[in-house]
Amino acid sequence: MITRFLSLIALLTCLVSDTAGIDRPRPPRHEFSFVVLGDSQFEGPNAYNRLIDEVVRLFPSFVIQVGDMIQFPADSTVVRAKWKRFKAQIAPLGEIPFYPVPGNHDVLDSSRAPGGEPVYREVWGETYYSFDYRNAHFVVLNTDEGVTSEIVGKQWTWLVKDLREAAGKDHIFVFFHRPIYSLANEEALHAIFVKHKVSAVFYGHHHHLNFHERDGITYLMTTSSTEARNPYGERSGVFHHQLLVTVRNDEASIAVIRANSVLPPDIVSVEDNSDLHNLHRKFFTRMESRFSDLPRDGNRYTVTLSVNNPSGQDLVAFFEWELPNNRWAVEHSRGVRVELPASTRDLSVTFTLTRKYPSAPEAYPSCIARAHYLTHDGDVVETKHRFTILGPATEENP
Repeated sequence: MITRFLSLIALLTCLVSDTAGIDRPRPPRHEFSFVVLGDSQFEGPNAYNRLIDEVVRLFPSFVIQVGDMIQFPADSTVVRAKWKRFKAQIAPLGEIPFYPVPGNHDVLDSSRAPGGEPVYREVWGETYYSFDYRNAHFVVLNTDEGVTSEIVGKQWTWLVKDLREAAGKDHIFVFFHRPIYSLANEEALHAIFVKHKVSAVFYGHHHHLNFHERDGITYLMTTSSTEARNPYGERSGVFHHQLLVTVRNDEASIAVIRANSVLPPDIVSVEDNSDLHNLHRKFFTRMESRFSDLPRDGNRYTVTLSVNNPSGQDLVAFFEWELPNNRWAVEHSRGVRVELPASTRDLSVTFTLTRKYPSAPEAYPSCIARAHYLTHDGDVVETKHRFTILGPATEENP
């Protein structure tokens, strides 16, 4: 008994000793994240709905959308119905708070009159406001309050007072709809942001991602949440995404997350994971052969592929030969269809390669096999496998 007790003490001493050098996590005073979304306007409700589902998986502290949530028509009855529909779209957020920013399509009509503002106030409340969260201050402004796009009058007076009262916060984040460079009083706004040490300013409207820093302030325009029609790809800044802002004490980090990239943990079942992994590793018993080892009859070479289907479902595979030049041919067809029952091992698939000329080849064919696998969610995954014919062994090609 004493021996067992001493052994236990020795084991515990060893464990403590082994972990003594590990730095344990130290919780920060303040740590949270929030998501910023761009225009939606009903141009692609399905894309927006998927993005909301991804936000739910990230489970941020709250969400801010920088305007143009709907497309405002002239009829107030219709606009109420649009706001009702929009709120149904964001309902999956559940207890995650949603903070709106008024955009031109939310509060202005086609003549730039604030025809939609009364209904907006009815649905959301004030068109500019602020709130605190942890060690940060958040300011929402309305860039479509008047005939010109700018922050003036009572809103400007309120902004100056609000920023003054936020002094001492580790972070001040500002949100509005139109880009700052399009506002009539851009320089005055930037100056007051610098004076009150604003950390970052977020906006939308122009439907593409744009980033720049000026005097220590990050200015970031996010794209439309539902529209990505620019053919020039992500470098143009036009692709569906959300912004994830993470705050840890006096530091903040902004991540651009491409749409359809935030996946649920059950995206892969145990069966699919095992089957696809084994298909990748074991489809061909041998993945290559030396040209000199192929059985030969004159200018005809026999290639026998040994194929496996380690998955739990029947598969159909398509075999296609890639020929490096027209000096090679395959008898009688370059491609064939082969049925592979579940758990098939060492099934032989034979081809005959022919050389049109007697000279030694400089390049060799390879065979591509494609199999279609049906996942438990009903998605069809195409697996791709290559069988390679190698040339003569050399120092560079052993």
